[in-house]
Amino acid sequence: MRKIQTNYAKSPVKTLAAMGDSLTFASALGVPAHLYWPEVLAASLRSLDAPLKARNFGAGGSTSLEMLERQASMTQFDVPALGILFAGHNDLNLNGTLAAGSGNANRTITICLRPSKGANNAAVVGAAVAFISWNGGANKATAVSVTAQTSTTITVSTASGDNLPSGSTAVNVRLDAKANIESMTDFLLEAGCPKVVVCSTHFQNFNGGGDNSAGNVPYPAPQTGLRLDLWNAQRAAALETAAAWPGKVAFCNLYAAMHNALTNPNNPFHQANQAGVDAFWHVAAANTHLNALGNRIVAHALLATLQSQTGWLNDLKS
Repeated sequence: MRKIQTNYAKSPVKTLAAMGDSLTFASALGVPAHLYWPEVLAASLRSLDAPLKARNFGAGGSTSLEMLERQASMTQFDVPALGILFAGHNDLNLNGTLAAGSGNANRTITICLRPSKGANNAAVVGAAVAFISWNGGANKATAVSVTAQTSTTITVSTASGDNLPSGSTAVNVRLDAKANIESMTDFLLEAGCPKVVVCSTHFQNFNGGGDNSAGNVPYPAPQTGLRLDLWNAQRAAALETAAAWPGKVAFCNLYAAMHNALTNPNNPFHQANQAGVDAFWHVAAANTHLNALGNRIVAHALLATLQSQTGWLNDLKS
């Protein structure tokens, strides 16, 4: 009689957990789910004998504060073998209205932080706001902290020297992407995820604009302003957590990788015709979202980052 085996020693499938906004996943853009960069990266890793399955936790419109609120989802099913954070793009300039009142403590700003993410999670109260500005940016309050939040409002306090304006003033709120990325990185590592990659903002290759000069020459780095601030915040978050967790955190300079695709003929994604780059890796001209090719470029840059870290790829194979 043939013996039937009923008990198998089965190794759990390793996973890649990707947290982000519409650059990580947004069904409305028309890019099929399997062509977003987490799936493309996982497929590339499998081709290199690193059997990872992708879990995509991207949600269009998410700020880093919203991602922090739902960070536990990344370990809901398992502890991932690799975590990737592509965060901060929606943190830069949120418009709101300061409620009536005076002083700098516990002032409420009506602002849509989580249009579709559900109720407040008290666990993330205290995440920092980088600054609040008003009067077209002529006035700015720094060192602002969140003391409470709901799906439509945040309550803030600031230092006595950073006087907030009177009620009903239109303000811009910039969240502290660095603090929130660091918190998510720490969460993953403390949960047992052995490796985390922080990804930088990407190159926006608009003809005669975006990250191209008027002469259509690509800028080698983000220009002074909000996106340079974001790039610096993402990089600083990666470097500081890497120092605290040696050998466990890496930075993917996606901006440089995409700039290389426009300037290096040896790059596998090289686009020689600078005049036609508007929709090269975007879903449309003057649109910041990535098409299928853009997602492949992101996956390629992330794979190169993994390969640049000593032993990481071998660890993912084992």
